[in-house]
Amino acid sequence: MDMEKKLCLLVCNNIKAEVEACVASEKWDDVMVAAYPADCSRPGVPAVAKMKKLIARCQERYSLVYLLGGCCTAGASGGELESKGCRVHPAGQCFYLFAPRATIDSYLEKGAYLLTPGWLLRWRQQMVGAWGFDRATAREFFAESVTRLVMLDTGVYEKSQERLRQSADFLGLPREAAPVGLDFLRLTLTGIVLEWRLASRKEESAAALARAEKRAADYATMLDVIGDLSQVTTEKETIERIFYLFSLLFSPGRLFNIPVHGEEMGEVQSSHSAPADGAAVTIPLAALRQGRGPVESGTGFVLPVTWRGEILGILDVGEFSIPQYRESYLDTARELSNVCGLAISRARAYEKIRQAENALRLSEQKYRTIFENTGTATVLLDGDGTIALVNAEFEKLSGYSREEIEGKKTYTEFAVKEDLEMMRGYHESRLADPESAPKKYETRFVDRSGAVKDIAVTVDVIPGTQRSVASLSDITESKDLVRLKDEFVSFVSHEIRTPLTVIVGGLGTVLSAGGLLSQEQTRDLVQDACSEAEALSELVENLLELSRAQADRLQLRVEPLDIAEVVKGQLQRVLRQCSSAPVHQFASDLPPALPPVKGDRVRIERILFNLLENAVKYSPAGGEIRVSVGVDGDGMKIGVHDQGIGMTPEQQAKLFRRFERLGLEMGSGIRGTGIGLTVCLRLVEAHGGRMWVESEKGKGSSFYFTLPL
Repeated sequence: MDMEKKLCLLVCNNIKAEVEACVASEKWDDVMVAAYPADCSRPGVPAVAKMKKLIARCQERYSLVYLLGGCCTAGASGGELESKGCRVHPAGQCFYLFAPRATIDSYLEKGAYLLTPGWLLRWRQQMVGAWGFDRATAREFFAESVTRLVMLDTGVYEKSQERLRQSADFLGLPREAAPVGLDFLRLTLTGIVLEWRLASRKEESAAALARAEKRAADYATMLDVIGDLSQVTTEKETIERIFYLFSLLFSPGRLFNIPVHGEEMGEVQSSHSAPADGAAVTIPLAALRQGRGPVESGTGFVLPVTWRGEILGILDVGEFSIPQYRESYLDTARELSNVCGLAISRARAYEKIRQAENALRLSEQKYRTIFENTGTATVLLDGDGTIALVNAEFEKLSGYSREEIEGKKTYTEFAVKEDLEMMRGYHESRLADPESAPKKYETRFVDRSGAVKDIAVTVDVIPGTQRSVASLSDITESKDLVRLKDEFVSFVSHEIRTPLTVIVGGLGTVLSAGGLLSQEQTRDLVQDACSEAEALSELVENLLELSRAQADRLQLRVEPLDIAEVVKGQLQRVLRQCSSAPVHQFASDLPPALPPVKGDRVRIERILFNLLENAVKYSPAGGEIRVSVGVDGDGMKIGVHDQGIGMTPEQQAKLFRRFERLGLEMGSGIRGTGIGLTVCLRLVEAHGGRMWVESEKGKGSSFYFTLPL
């Protein structure tokens, strides 16, 4: 078989389609494309041996074999496969063939896992067949180091986006398509083809050595600058490199460029400080489009910089230092037109990519900010029920960190057993028909500690996806409050009815049968009525105080007070109420010469009376109730101590909640509405003090509060 004077590009199967597209679009009739099996790993000895055989077969047909790849050819460099008829492109990674190294490294540094469209054709065979992953092990493996999947979208395959979505869903990772196109690869291949053609022409031009040497120098310069162009990603830098290239090749005294965008011309750019008065300004675009090549102008030429038939710029080159090379310059300029056009097109494309990336980053930041600051626990659910994303409020609600949740737990792990069937049904109907599925409902939520909370759920599907966003609000306290209010109404009804019964019954008996009662009997009935009326008055006052505190209408009349006098007065008051059946011992610890406190006398008396009355209710007969007073820093510390039933830590945690009676029912014989201690707390806080309890089950309780001096 005769050897053809052609270049063979031997490439990995994963990038074959892109290379063929570049060759076809450039109409390189002297370039062929062959492929070797894709193997995304460094080759071992057997793989290198097979590659040698494949290269040998290609060398039988073509004058040069150029091996392109990434890590699969890394072990083949260093001369093992290179020879006179074979070159190995030192890419390192195949991704560097599609975009500048800085761009690729930026993605890798951010934890991106890069993919080519060709690899995505066989992603499932690679993941499951070659690497042995299932969904769970793949997610666990990739989650250790990968933040997202990024496809370098070359635009060659029609369904690349769908394959990217499928692989991203399989791995449970975010995805992104970077529209790199083929420009960078085309620029790299252009350099390879030019290098090969240069070598070929050097072999053929022995008869015209002087011209060949000049041409070789030009191509060498072109290759060097093209290599620099491949790393430039802005149009301004690209034009500067093109100016540098033309200066090296032609040594012109006049060098201008006019950027072109469609029918619009930009401002003239000059490589010199001289004014931009070149011929390009006077030549219309239509004339340049008809010519498709350099147009002679005075001592130089005007070159339309084109790419794919579109004029991207106009170069005005003239006043050459060696005019006799003008024809050679024209030939070189023709070859450079597309190269320069490709470089400018790629720079503009990357500017669009940067703009898209900035827009995407801003969108992601905005989304994350909104997601994190919804004010409620918010989650993002995958179609299979896996929790993909949570915010800080959900961490608080669940007791787990987001690292423990995201991609690892499903919503069913937080549901109570009785609600599982309902939750699954809602989830399935939401995926099947989002419009008919319930978007708001209540259920129960189990946190890390096993505590069950009532939550209100608002959920909906993200349009065009299988993902759902759910907002969870903890309504446990509000439900408890409703329950406590209901109980409170029942208790208040009982507490009002009981004294009214005694008052109405006693006074009614005195009025209807007064002549039949002895003086002692009449006194007892009236005394009972007075006692119950006073209890009823205290209940009403407590309710009013609570109402004022809740409405922020609590106004204090602060004055210096003798706290010892106030304590003694309230002890006497409680003693009078208990005089009919004295079953408790009352005592006080009042140091001499106590400084006055600042407070509202009526409100402080109410605090002490409520605490003493509470101690009487929960203390056994014969028990001691003691009031202690002492200076504590810059305040006065008052304590009421009893030898009553005491409380557990759980009961203490709920003690100062409204309507709370620690689970005691009316049938226990202990009267009360559960608001006395709440009123005490609000009044103490209104004075700028604090209130707390120290208690142990079965060993009594000590209630303390402080007042400012």
